[in-house]
Amino acid sequence: MADRTVIFVCSCSYSGSTLLNLMLASNKSSFATGEISFAFHPRKAHHLSIRCGCGDSDCDIWPSLIKGKPENIHSLIMDKYGKRLVVDSSKEPWWVEKRSSELEKSGVRVIKLIVWKTPLEIIDSFSKRGKRKQWSKHWVNYH
Repeated sequence: MADRTVIFVCSCSYSGSTLLNLMLASNKSSFATGEISFAFHPRKAHHLSIRCGCGDSDCDIWPSLIKGKPENIHSLIMDKYGKRLVVDSSKEPWWVEKRSSELEKSGVRVIKLIVWKTPLEIIDSFSKRGKRKQWSKHWVNYH
């Protein structure tokens, strides 16, 4: 089991966590979940319709993974798809702590990364998306 690892990429919105998630999980023995916490605890309409990035409209990876409870979702991915590394960029600290505890108890190595941007860098990221007024709420709430 020690050769199995889950990396949690934590950050405030628009910090580059999705890009880092994809880079870390870019080899055949890895699986990028994106913000999988929202599949189990949706907050926005687009969280209700999860589609695979493979482009195949008949792909059943996500429906088969999220039909149950979130407990041990990372281990399920490793077991079902033969992956040694799962990268999760869910932003919710409670999700990271709960899933980390489960994983560590089962012998899976857990790495927690945080993508840090200064307030000025976050303002720039939000401004590029036409959301400048929202930056402080996100940055303060997260950090």
